[in-house]
Amino acid sequence: MKKILLFFCLSLIMVSCEIESSKNGKLDGFWHLTTIDTIATKGHLDVSEKGYFWSVQMHLLQIARQEGGTGLIVFRFENKDNTLRVYDPYANHRENGDPKIIDTSITSLMGINHLDETFAIEKLKGNIMILQGKELRLTFKRF
Repeated sequence: MKKILLFFCLSLIMVSCEIESSKNGKLDGFWHLTTIDTIATKGHLDVSEKGYFWSVQMHLLQIARQEGGTGLIVFRFENKDNTLRVYDPYANHRENGDPKIIDTSITSLMGINHLDETFAIEKLKGNIMILQGKELRLTFKRF
């Protein structure tokens, strides 16, 4: 009887626990920005050697620039209807209270020209992701 009661209690505990999982699908992961194309001028910039990375997990997008030691910038994002909206950026500086980003001079180097920007997801297949904003087309390789 004690074993049955113990099993029943453990079953209730396990059922009552909810494991939060991401609904981002193939978007989740660590992405290396390889090219930035300017839509208006058809300009093409190879940034594969620059070390620009986007990391997507749960509800946060983290961008980092290996070159120059910029540090991390964290955005909130929404992923729905084949679009990716990135907004509400903060610098990851714990000692300074994670200040809100109000200038895009650093983020624009890594393809984000606006503090609230929406990209169409042109391709998200295998290890390739292509995002298109109003001004830029960004190509990533899964790292």
